[in-house]
Amino acid sequence: MSIAVPLAEHAVATLVATTAVRLIHDWGLVSVPAVVDRARALATVPFADHTAWEVLAALPRTRWLDREQSWFSFTESLGRLDAALDKIFAVIDRDRAAGESVPAIRFDELRAALGRSLIGARQAAAPVLQRCLVELASCTITPATGRRAPDKLSSSLVSRAPQQGTGNDDGSARSPLTHPEAVVVQLLAQAGGELESRTLRLRARDAGMARTTVNELIKSSPILTPIVSPHLPPAAQRVRLVGHRPPATGA
Repeated sequence: MSIAVPLAEHAVATLVATTAVRLIHDWGLVSVPAVVDRARALATVPFADHTAWEVLAALPRTRWLDREQSWFSFTESLGRLDAALDKIFAVIDRDRAAGESVPAIRFDELRAALGRSLIGARQAAAPVLQRCLVELASCTITPATGRRAPDKLSSSLVSRAPQQGTGNDDGSARSPLTHPEAVVVQLLAQAGGELESRTLRLRARDAGMARTTVNELIKSSPILTPIVSPHLPPAAQRVRLVGHRPPATGA
């Protein structure tokens, strides 16, 4: 990687670039101030904000995601954001209603699911995440029809083009889900897509999963949506598969 900066700033340029690579891998998208803060914590010499911006702007893979050129990602890989999207759309695909040709999820739900474990998705403004999904993650965002919503983006539906994944030795497609995630998805699917968290823990234990593993998935996995109610104790809170739509009930 060759970046045109003065020789005296070479060490800073290398630090800023490697910090950006690491944060993009972990967060998917990141702001320049976040890179600067992290790099300064590791730097042995002071450097100006504009120096970091110039380094980031010179990286060939940088894609700016806002007009101010504050948020950015890379064109080749979104790191853990790509992995999270693979998991989410794998779950939605198995839960989609009959007749739906493409799995889709509301933008606000997808944003919340990604934000559970990805700081970038949690901190970025909605239009920034929208641009990242459309331009870098092979997503399509379609305005919802027949809805009266002050925020049309939140109610829009996000779909994603099929991704070229790795395969197993037998030629079958490899699931993006870990084994614990696959077990929890199966348990929730068998229960109609939703369970009390304590019931999920008990059934997962019977399937050989440690309680700590289930707790961690409930806490941060993008494929699970905790349904928090102030009127229920923690053990009675419910957990739902991401994108799951409970069957409509008659009036």
